[in-house]
Amino acid sequence: MERRKAMKLKQAARRKMSRRVNKKHRAKRDGQNRDGAVRRNHKSIRAPTKMTKGTPGTVRKNGAPVRSRRVPAFRHPKTELEAAIQRFVDLYDFAPIAYVSFDRAGRIEEANLVATELLGEPRDRLIGRPFAFYVGDLDLFLRHLLDCRTSQQQVETELELKPRKGERIPALLCSRPITSTTRNGALLYQTAIMDLSERKRAEQALQESSQRLQATYERAPIGIVESSPEGKYVGANEEFCRILGYRKEELLQRGIEDVTHKEDYSRDIKLHRQLVAGEIPFYEIEKRFVRKDGAIIWVQILRSLVRHADGTPLYTIGAVRDVTEHKAAEEKVKWLAAYPRDNPNPILEFDLETNAIYYANPTTFEAFPDLQRLQLRHPFVVRVMQAAKPLLEGRTKAVYADINVGKSCYAATAVRIPKTRRLRVYSSDISERKRAESALQESKRLLEARVRERTHELDAANTELRKEIERRKGLEGEILAVSDREQQRLAPHRGRIHGALGRVASEEPSCHRSK
Repeated sequence: MERRKAMKLKQAARRKMSRRVNKKHRAKRDGQNRDGAVRRNHKSIRAPTKMTKGTPGTVRKNGAPVRSRRVPAFRHPKTELEAAIQRFVDLYDFAPIAYVSFDRAGRIEEANLVATELLGEPRDRLIGRPFAFYVGDLDLFLRHLLDCRTSQQQVETELELKPRKGERIPALLCSRPITSTTRNGALLYQTAIMDLSERKRAEQALQESSQRLQATYERAPIGIVESSPEGKYVGANEEFCRILGYRKEELLQRGIEDVTHKEDYSRDIKLHRQLVAGEIPFYEIEKRFVRKDGAIIWVQILRSLVRHADGTPLYTIGAVRDVTEHKAAEEKVKWLAAYPRDNPNPILEFDLETNAIYYANPTTFEAFPDLQRLQLRHPFVVRVMQAAKPLLEGRTKAVYADINVGKSCYAATAVRIPKTRRLRVYSSDISERKRAESALQESKRLLEARVRERTHELDAANTELRKEIERRKGLEGEILAVSDREQQRLAPHRGRIHGALGRVASEEPSCHRSK
């Protein structure tokens, strides 16, 4: 029944639209615009006319007749209402947003053209059908419907729609209660359906971009740190924490002053304040940090400012790179660059293609004053080239030789510069060492001679000692032989001698007692 009523109203609206279009065409045909045309409706009231600038039949000064101006006719109230209703119907039907109106039970009573396209159903099939047929989550829609019944305010709910064809569509339902004049004052819920597909895709893209940015921020190979305008740390990635040796929680309780070397802090904080004040767009600085374990490291920082939409400074963000090894390498390069010049030993480099001295440090010219004049004909260079033949033939990478020049002796090491015909010679004066070696050799020779003499003396003494020992061994044998003979001779008298000795021993105690 309700569906039939909706069809009748739809047909009546179409007839009204047709009459309106026909009136517009008739007005154009009569040469009158729509606003000035007199309506031909039998229900309209024709307005009284009045003449201006003369009466009918009068003429102007130039002889032209004076024409009357008619005041537009007053429109009938019913016609105004119908026109307003038609304008509302047009706005409703051709609105760029999908609109549906459903009753307390959730049945669709009205739907515009965008809603039919969104749900994939013609209007005659939508009218009278429960809106729940096109909802993915029924419980969510029922809760939305309940909120509409219990509230007089606008109710909003995000859910998914199930069109007849195609994929599900994320949508936002914005429902507000209205009283329908076409439904005899029935309470309907006029609902705007906003397609959130584009917004959801944008949100998904934004989330993915945020995740990529966060991953890049946390896994960046350089340290990234965020500081407040006052110089306190408000954010840091893992690499910056690793550089300083702090955990993130510990680091966020500190600031630029707490971890910067005291000699570099004033320079860094001055640039930081200029950056916050807008005096400079960014700054780059090399400074020293003090790690948690007390070690001092060198870092390179490029810092810029992030502002609010109104221009207020939010925080500074700095990219930090550990350049400790780089600084050490720079110092080593500087030292190596200054090494030939400041070396106290002669360093010489000559080119075999040009037969000229390529480089010589000041010590070389002090040691060989005529080197600049003689060039490669200098005795030192000639002897070096003689010793460096295996090097020039490619049989070795370096040559070591002791070269005598006058009263001086030099220990020379010759190397070939790769991909060139140049030889570099590092030498040191070893004259004192050579003299010490000569003195040591002489001392060694004298000591060996003395040792040989002493050894000869010891050998002679040893021979005499062996002879004396042999002689004494002979005397000992003779003594033993005589002893054996005497014992044999005294053996028969041994008994009498023992008896006499026994008596003498027994008499001595008695003598002592008598005394």
